[in-house]
Amino acid sequence: MSKSKEADKTKMENDDVEFKNKSIDRNLLKNCPVFDINAMYQRVFEELGLQQSKRDQLITIYLAAFAFIVPSLLSRENVNWIIAGSIFMVLGVIGLLFALIIIRYRKYKEVYWISCRTLNVMMDLDNTQWTKENIQFFTSVSIRKSRTTS
Repeated sequence: MSKSKEADKTKMENDDVEFKNKSIDRNLLKNCPVFDINAMYQRVFEELGLQQSKRDQLITIYLAAFAFIVPSLLSRENVNWIIAGSIFMVLGVIGLLFALIIIRYRKYKEVYWISCRTLNVMMDLDNTQWTKENIQFFTSVSIRKSRTTS
């Protein structure tokens, strides 16, 4: 390995150790008027609901399009089988894309749910107990709980 690569690797390791040893400056939190854990929880909870409504809207759009196109296509007798096959293929591709988007919304929902749980626990704590280690611990507990329930 060249000297520059070794130096870069050593610098990255030092930066990683420095990041792990960082702590929250209590003065920043006390003097910051914007930092409101209740408002944060409310915002995360609203986003959780938005993910669910977006998922429901996508499912509704797809079912409505499917319910409109398929019966009208099947009711016509003079439709070429190539055109009908193409339309069904397009519907299938759109359904696949919607399914991928819905899976993505599910992942976001999981992140918001874990955040809600963590913030809920933090609201019960005193400000002096808001350490990086406590927040990481409560987040990991929330992740473990969500993995056992899903």
